[in-house]
Amino acid sequence: MRNPGMRNPGMRNPAAEVPEDQWPAFEARVRAARQAPSRAIARDSAAGVVKDYENDLPGAVACFSDDVEACIAPLRLPIGHRRAIRTTSLLEHLFVEERRRSKVLPDACGD
Repeated sequence: MRNPGMRNPGMRNPAAEVPEDQWPAFEARVRAARQAPSRAIARDSAAGVVKDYENDLPGAVACFSDDVEACIAPLRLPIGHRRAIRTTSLLEHLFVEERRRSKVLPDACGD
C-alpha cells in the first residue's frame, strides 16, 4: 500500500504522492502524455496534467514535471523504434548474460 503522506526526496515516484482513489485517473493522464503520438501533443498533455493537479497533488506533479522531458524523449524516434528504446529487456538480458559468463566456476582439478 502506498503511503501518500510520506515523501522520500531520493525516490522520484509519483505513485507515492497520490492517494489510491485518485491514482487511476492520474496514471491514465500521465500515461497518455508519455504515449502521445508526437512531442508537441505530449507537452500539451503534460501541461494539462500539471494544470489540473498542481493544487491537489503538488508532490506528484513535481515528480512528473521533473521527468516529463526524459519520458517523452523517445518520441523523437520513428514509431517502430520507440518500444525498443523504452523497454529495458535487452539491457537486462545483457546484464544477466554478463553475470552468467563471468561466474567463477569451482576448480575443475579438485584442489
